[in-house]
Amino acid sequence: MYEFTDLDQAPPGRTWSAGAGVWRDDSVRLKPLGGARIVTLPKEIPLSYEACSARLSTHGKTGDSIAVESGTQACLSTEGGRVVGGTVTAISSIERHARMRLTIWERS
Repeated sequence: MYEFTDLDQAPPGRTWSAGAGVWRDDSVRLKPLGGARIVTLPKEIPLSYEACSARLSTHGKTGDSIAVESGTQACLSTEGGRVVGGTVTAISSIERHARMRLTIWERS
């Protein structure tokens, strides 16, 4: 059974149910669930709401997982309309965990 991080909760939290934001699978990957979309953001583009929104509108896909390493920037749009930007700060390949610093923007 996988543990998920629900990015639509306020504040975001752990859950065991489906429909959550992002999880790690058998490799060090991030995968959106439900109607969430995810995309990487090139490292040369500063992480911001505008950059994530633009990249998600042109490259965001539902259901696809992305491989991550330390320094990877990723953008996610949640089912609840939030835009999330994050940078992977550490990888544990033994435990298959990715530690990320996230910013969650509410839809106005």
